[in-house]
Amino acid sequence: MTDNETTGATPSDEGPGPSPRQDPGTFQPAEDPGYLIQTGEAVGEDGSVVPVIGGLPAAPGSAWDIGASADDRGAELAAGQGAGVPLDEDTVRLAKGKNLATVVTLMPGGQPQALLTWVDTDGEHILVNTEPTRQRYRNVIRDPRITVLIHSADNPWDWSEVRGHVAQTVGGGDARRHIDELSRKYTGQDYQRPVGPEGRVILKVVPDKINNPRLLGR
Repeated sequence: MTDNETTGATPSDEGPGPSPRQDPGTFQPAEDPGYLIQTGEAVGEDGSVVPVIGGLPAAPGSAWDIGASADDRGAELAAGQGAGVPLDEDTVRLAKGKNLATVVTLMPGGQPQALLTWVDTDGEHILVNTEPTRQRYRNVIRDPRITVLIHSADNPWDWSEVRGHVAQTVGGGDARRHIDELSRKYTGQDYQRPVGPEGRVILKVVPDKINNPRLLGR
């Protein structure tokens, strides 16, 4: 689903979007084999029936519980992780600008998955807006470690690498408004792609280590 149109290329949040003739509810981007649309029900360990969203049971209280409150969903993702380090001014500048980021998460087998996407910051966290059915979301629910490499759109030597962990996810109306804000930054208009029934979700990344030319003394 395309989240950016800054150049002639079309790097995206999760991979290329469907063509006008394709049903967005059944489209599966080749770049993201984890784009799961399976829904239904499953029997929990206690015998209760829970909904299945994106192929995983949405156990009450878990990060996959789409019905959980936005503030609580994913709050325990990075339990035991450190408090992180503060964002430096170059990273904030790049994240606030009209620059793309490569977001790297870990697949179940340990292989990194890297996708080009839009990026933002609240001054404390790096913010990545995605969908709960996407592979990157599944990855950080299982393993919250994440790397975000922000590239300047104007200068190839102006970049910042943030190695960190997803400390919290935010969904609901906040995430929906945020994708519109991002779209206005990158394209000048509200987000035009269809949003699925699970909505959008913001990954709030706490930096554990930051590398960029200034911090490396280059």
